[in-house]
Amino acid sequence: MLKYRTLIDEIFCQLVKQLTDNKSLKLDSEQNGWELLAIILNYFIPSEYLQEYFIKYLQDNQNEKLGKLLFQKINLIFLFSTIMYKSL
Repeated sequence: MLKYRTLIDEIFCQLVKQLTDNKSLKLDSEQNGWELLAIILNYFIPSEYLQEYFIKYLQDNQNEKLGKLLFQKINLIFLFSTIMYKSL
């Protein structure tokens, strides 16, 4: 997994970039981006380096349809991973 850590973070960065001030003429473009971000969060989490920035982005975008849900989800993921890490 560490081998692909940079690539995973790049995926998160590109999605955030696409969601930030999305001016696409396609009506569902932004919604599709949020949905893709939700799917990716089912399989990967941002690295420790990116976590703070990613959480801040989600926190600032809770007014988006999936933003609030993803903010809650990522906080639970990080809480769970911290508990699991401490129990090892």
